[in-house]
Amino acid sequence: MYFIYDWFLGIDPNKPDSYGNRTFFKKTLKFESIPSDVSDIRCYSDHIGADFTDELSFECDSSTFKQIAATFDLKDKKDIPNFGRYLYKSLRKEIDTLNGLSDYKEKYSSPYHSFWYNPTNRHAYFLRFSL
Repeated sequence: MYFIYDWFLGIDPNKPDSYGNRTFFKKTLKFESIPSDVSDIRCYSDHIGADFTDELSFECDSSTFKQIAATFDLKDKKDIPNFGRYLYKSLRKEIDTLNGLSDYKEKYSSPYHSFWYNPTNRHAYFLRFSL
């Protein structure tokens, strides 16, 4: 299904706010419409093989960050900091400096989600993946 977004709708990490990126954002993050504070949406998707990775990078206010975190029940997992960080391919240097939220569970429960936010530049990084 996500191959359709990549191929036909043109999700592209190098073309912010394209139609494909905006559509992928709404579908992945469960929004009917994109909040007015969201901009610079960049997406990447890899569904080749047995596992998958979906990445979204965008600017938003902390209220939108909190709304998305609540939608996916993401928490600060102090015992497993930055779960999934090694899978995020884009803008990795900034993510390495941030504390992230995740929905890590002891039992296998795919997909997993991780989310990082930099309040200084309002940049958010969302990762959905399987293992």
